[in-house]
Amino acid sequence: MNQNFERNVFERDFQAFSKEIKEHQERNGIENLKEVHVKDYLKSKFTESQPVSKQPMQIQESESLPDYLISEPNEIKGRVENLIAIAFKDGIESATKEARKSGPFILDAFHDALTSKLYLELNKRGLLK
Repeated sequence: MNQNFERNVFERDFQAFSKEIKEHQERNGIENLKEVHVKDYLKSKFTESQPVSKQPMQIQESESLPDYLISEPNEIKGRVENLIAIAFKDGIESATKEARKSGPFILDAFHDALTSKLYLELNKRGLLK
């Protein structure tokens, strides 16, 4: 998967997301934005009334996938990684639309993995207070 955050649809989405998350932070009086805040915001923004996983999100260092995917078949892991690649190439909303087609489990895993990546990029760019 290409981790290059070049100027493309994802970059446009990322800039918009960065602005939205700052507004969310200010609106809700969040002093130190944490990954869980980013996750909650993403879920409220991109999920409809679908059930979400109640499992805690922890990211594996090697794959940046949630730990609860460890025991899942490679096909499921690959689907989530493919959705992340779509987000980087075609934008977050495009990837979310694709994730919805795969059902709530894949959608939730995609959001968990994407949250981690977005949070790391926000930190890298110094965009978190």
